[in-house]
Amino acid sequence: MPVIIIDSYDYGGESVYAGKPFMLTLTIKNTSRTTPIKDMKMVIQSKDGVFTPTSSSNTFFVESLGPGGTVTKQIELVAKSDSKPLSYPIEIVITYKNNVGDAGTSTEEISIPVQQEMRFNKGSLSEIGTITMPDSAYLLVSASNLGMSTIRNVRFTVSGEGFTPTEPEYFAGTIEPGQQVSYEFELIPYQGGFMTGTVTYTYEDTQGEVYTETQEFSFDVIDTSSVMNPEDPGGGVFFPEDPGMYDPGMEEEQGFFAKYKWAVIGGGVAVVVVVAVIVVTVVVRRRKKMDEDEDYY
Repeated sequence: MPVIIIDSYDYGGESVYAGKPFMLTLTIKNTSRTTPIKDMKMVIQSKDGVFTPTSSSNTFFVESLGPGGTVTKQIELVAKSDSKPLSYPIEIVITYKNNVGDAGTSTEEISIPVQQEMRFNKGSLSEIGTITMPDSAYLLVSASNLGMSTIRNVRFTVSGEGFTPTEPEYFAGTIEPGQQVSYEFELIPYQGGFMTGTVTYTYEDTQGEVYTETQEFSFDVIDTSSVMNPEDPGGGVFFPEDPGMYDPGMEEEQGFFAKYKWAVIGGGVAVVVVVAVIVVTVVVRRRKKMDEDEDYY
């Protein structure tokens, strides 16, 4: 009785994705060097019920196959959309007859790995707004796994001009299905103005393939180095805390006094001195007259 085997098979790549059709190609071989077979029937079935044919039948019929001969058949299958990322078996049951009509059976099994399509989701970056030097800016970065396949070696990297992150890269590691990771970067600006930066997300699927995505962010920085106290001899612009302290109308109202204040003050002092001299003179004269009257009596 000849032995019938699966000589080779192919499913289009390293793995198939759940919910997406793929073509399974099988090559069957008659290993006998002398005996042909006939009435061969091949049934393809999923042991776990993960794979189902998309439209065609799962059964093939071959009228005859000579010694050492091969035959190739194709069938389109699809894995269940909720299948976990694992390898699943497919069983091929082959029945046939030899040249004298004796029945034979051969059961072969192959394994096909199923992957869930990755659904890496970048979270919305936090709004920084406007900061004043020397304050730091803080940027919250997050990512989640919305699929059913594990995402590995996740990294967040921050770059840009006008600021320096205290830690430019954060290693988040593995994100399991349904999980989320986040990290807050501290950004130290070294100049004022409108800052722009980029967050780079790097991650891998279960097969080790690397993916990269980016996201932009921006914020404003106010540089206070030009704002100084009036007592600082270095110069600069001073903005008083109380707007009433700096009233342009006060200059107009006080303009005359501001211009002639020293003359007014000097004149006032002179008047005081003259009055004092007059008072002293009157007092001296009265005392002299009183002394003369006493001598007369």
